Order: sequence, then C-alpha cells, then structure tokens
Amino acid sequence: AREGSSLLATSALITVGGLSVFAWVAIAWEKEVGHHRAFAAGDLARLEQASLRLAALGRDGAQIHIALGTLHARQGRAAAAAIEFERSLRLHPTAAAWVALGRLHRGRGDLQAAAAAYQEALRLEPKHAVARQLLEQLGQSSSRLSSAEL
Repeated sequence: AREGSSLLATSALITVGGLSVFAWVAIAWEKEVGHHRAFAAGDLARLEQASLRLAALGRDGAQIHIALGTLHARQGRAAAAAIEFERSLRLHPTAAAWVALGRLHRGRGDLQAAAAAYQEALRLEPKHAVARQLLEQLGQSSSRLSSAEL
C-alpha cells in the first residue's frame, strides 16, 4: 500500500511539474510572439488575443495594456485607448502609462488633463525626460494661447 501511494504521489508531482513547464512556455511564447510581434506589426486583433491569453494564465500586465492603448490611439479610437491606459495604471502605475494617457488627453485638446498626467509621471519618475519635456511644451502652448486671447 505504501509503494502505491508513493507511486501516486510521484506521478502527481511529475504531472504538476509538467503543467508548470507548459504554463511557463505558454506565457513566454505569448509575450514574445503574441505581444511584442503583434505590437510591432500594429496587429490590434492579435494583441488583444495575447492580452486575453495572458490574463487567463494569470499574467495580465501593465505593458500589454499600454501597447493596446497605443494601437487604439494610432487607429483614432481615443476612448478605447484611454480604457487600456487606465487598465495599465490600475495594474501597475508607471510613468510610461501616465505619459501615454497625457498624450491622448493632449490630442483630444484637454491640456489640463494632459498636464496632470505628465505630473503624475514625474511624481513616479522625477527624472523622466519625456514627461518633463511634454509638460514644458504644454506650458509654452498655454502661455501662447493666453497671449493670443489678449
């Protein structure tokens, strides 16, 4: 009886180990092939599939939502882009996500929301050069608008 239970335990460990290796390979494959290549190719549908698969494997990440938001923005789908950037920020706040959201707000003409997003990026990463530059550009744009109104 002892040998049978020992054999069963060994078999269970081998099965669990095999499933773990399979999950690791699936995650690595989906990140490399699904996420990175789909983004590079501008393939929104494939990137959305990769996102769903990674989420199903418990590996939903902030970066894939930044990539999804970026592709939505490139295709003129600002509302969908904002949703993805906000998902990214809920998963893991990063300066990159705040900058992307700020650019989206700026493109929509909401300079106040853009400035707030760039400031959040700088709060997370005080030396973030892009956020600083974009915030300075907004300041220059705002002062030119104020001068033109006078």
